Amino acid sequence: MQTLAPETGFLFAGICYIGWWVLCGKVISNGWFSTRAGKGSLRFVLFKRSLAVLLFFLLPWLFLHFTHQNFLDWFSLRNAHNTAIVSVALSIPLIIISLITGRRPENLQLYPEIRMEQWNGKLVLLSALSWIAYLFAYEFLFRGCMFFLLLSKYNLPLALTVNLVVYSFAHFPKNLRETMASIPFGAVLCWACSFTGNIWPAVIAHIVLALSNEWIALHAVTKHQQL
Repeated sequence: MQTLAPETGFLFAGICYIGWWVLCGKVISNGWFSTRAGKGSLRFVLFKRSLAVLLFFLLPWLFLHFTHQNFLDWFSLRNAHNTAIVSVALSIPLIIISLITGRRPENLQLYPEIRMEQWNGKLVLLSALSWIAYLFAYEFLFRGCMFFLLLSKYNLPLALTVNLVVYSFAHFPKNLRETMASIPFGAVLCWACSFTGNIWPAVIAHIVLALSNEWIALHAVTKHQQL
């Protein structure tokens, strides 16, 4: 295939995200993973995250590869020093935020995503690994296909604005709090990726946020069950 305009990669990524959202909804509505926990069942959460790896990473990767669009630089570590500094600088406040908000009731309504009464080390590890795979694919889609592709043709303000509109809408099904928080968070991640020239700061920061939030929420839930 010939090289296509960057917008095609952006649109393909959008189609993949919508496909993921629709398929996850179909699974729930059809009761394929019907359990007492519903959306929080272990099987459904693992299915959702595994499907994201396919639709957020593998299919977009193949599309970009066969349309000869430049995307390998998104993984470059030529700027490793700045990447490490930015990643740490982002991660520290995110951990602090998780410590502050992780035990709040509104957060415990959403996390941990796997609604199991009994957690062991194996389940904690399984959830963490699936989070890492999911968020790597997620950032490839949102900061790669939906930001860097636009940035290759348009200026930073326009690429950032379009990305934030799409990114905030992606959080709308959760709640208004996460939707509003996604705007500054997404802006910071886009800036970090633009500054370093790769997606690693976004990947690392998002993983740190997800895992710290899950572990703090899990600790709060476990402590409550023991009372």
